[in-house]
Amino acid sequence: MNNYRLQIDVAGNYFAKVIEQKNENDYHLYWQIDLKSDEPIVFSQFYSDTRFLIMNWCGRVWIFDASTKEKLYEHTFSKEICNLGVLSKDQQFFYVAYEGPESNTYIAKIDLAKLAVESDKEFESVQFLQLFEQYKDHFIFYRSGENWDLDQWEHYFETVNFETEAYQKYILPYPQLEDFDKKSPTIDAENGKAIMPYWGKVEIAKDDNGNDLFIFKIIIIDLDTFEIEKILPVRKFTQRQLSYFEDAANRTAENVQLSPDSEEYDEAMSDFCGNLNNIVLDDDGQSFWLCWRGGIVRRVDYDGNMSPLYAATSRTYNTIVGAFELFNYHSYLMEVNKEGLILQEHSNQQWMAIENIEKMDANIDEFIGISLTELPETETISIIKSEEAEQEEKERIYNVINFDSFDKDEDILKVLEEMLSMKFEQIGHYLAFLYKDKDGKEYQEYEFFERAIDVDGAVPLIEKIANKTLAFGIDGVYGANNEDHALFNLFFRLVLSDKKYAPMGFKYLEAVDLDHDVDNFGDMIGALEEVLEEKFEEELNKNEYVKDYYDYFGY
Repeated sequence: MNNYRLQIDVAGNYFAKVIEQKNENDYHLYWQIDLKSDEPIVFSQFYSDTRFLIMNWCGRVWIFDASTKEKLYEHTFSKEICNLGVLSKDQQFFYVAYEGPESNTYIAKIDLAKLAVESDKEFESVQFLQLFEQYKDHFIFYRSGENWDLDQWEHYFETVNFETEAYQKYILPYPQLEDFDKKSPTIDAENGKAIMPYWGKVEIAKDDNGNDLFIFKIIIIDLDTFEIEKILPVRKFTQRQLSYFEDAANRTAENVQLSPDSEEYDEAMSDFCGNLNNIVLDDDGQSFWLCWRGGIVRRVDYDGNMSPLYAATSRTYNTIVGAFELFNYHSYLMEVNKEGLILQEHSNQQWMAIENIEKMDANIDEFIGISLTELPETETISIIKSEEAEQEEKERIYNVINFDSFDKDEDILKVLEEMLSMKFEQIGHYLAFLYKDKDGKEYQEYEFFERAIDVDGAVPLIEKIANKTLAFGIDGVYGANNEDHALFNLFFRLVLSDKKYAPMGFKYLEAVDLDHDVDNFGDMIGALEEVLEEKFEEELNKNEYVKDYYDYFGY
């Protein structure tokens, strides 16, 4: 029996954590693996009691054995992103759909017993990897977007048989009117159905007071014929519920009633359908859950029967209260059980307790307000970590430099010399440093360079480290916890130490990603103004790139 569970964590790079069950909800951290990649993970799963697969969106596949703590296989199939993988039903093979040369689609079949690619085939007709699923004896692809040649929106399914290479394309009605935040249908292979929002003309009803109600519908697609089986109304939106901001909601309400040929109509439909964040299949095999922005969920079956609309009325650490009032809560449904639901926004999970969760005879208007709480103990996993594991996890994004004493100038100089001679290690988008004395006390970069800049002989070393940093490349690279651009405090203290280092401050601002500034621009500009005094404007005008941002930020 497999007592392991797999978790994926990100801290600069992606990390795989294997946790081993000790008691019902108690686990201990058994193995942590730095995948040495910052590309998003698209597949992670055990396929036997001890072996598991991980794949990122660049088609990089890893296979590990938890029992021996070994990496058994690693291969990167593509240089592009948005590649996908699927495990065969018998868990004997793993298929990788990836973008190869000239943007053509390939499917590689990995034999999990032999840990080798059994075959690798090109499917030239398939051009887009938005969805990749296995159904019966073939694979299903889905694509949505604007067809520039025909000047129209379209969406369609494609099927390929890996063995015979037979190909079919099925164009669908009601295409998504969205090219940026495209969403794929949810595939229910057991029932042979696909589920997605209905992008046709919005039906508008009236409430008892004559106010407009906008009816949200979903479509059920038969995966054998790829025809629309049903269009089901599942929720009525008041005008205010259409968007986070009231003026945007009013605009959406007006524009969904325009001619479908207008850009304003497309945007309004995108806003309307985009309220649905995800669809989750229920374990009963006959129904599914819909989760909208605002902590609003409903269960629906394929006959159109439905639960009440469960609407969050409050959440922990948030002062907004009221059903349908949590406009800025970007909730996703993560888990369903007999007592309730787990909703998630970013990494924060909330518990929605539901009485009589099996109720499926509600009308479309029926709703129940529920206050969200922290997860109950039965829904949380306690992970026991050794002190060594805790420390390793704490330090995993850092270049750690050990030294004797923070109070001794000679030790500070030794740290600077080590930084000058060492190989910088970038972890994902982090280039961060942590300084530890012999007693284990830790110092962050801002503390270290505030102290180091005043040590005799330190400034020339700091200047050399600054030049090394610029040569390393820090565009889009950040320090710990994304609070600063990489090694900002080194450059900041260097500039303040003497006006002759002002050019280094400008070089730093030219080197970092100012489109994603983390408030360091203003601090560095302040330092430059302080040391250059009346010469600041003259020097600023010599640096066109920095001057443009100076004007843009409104200084």
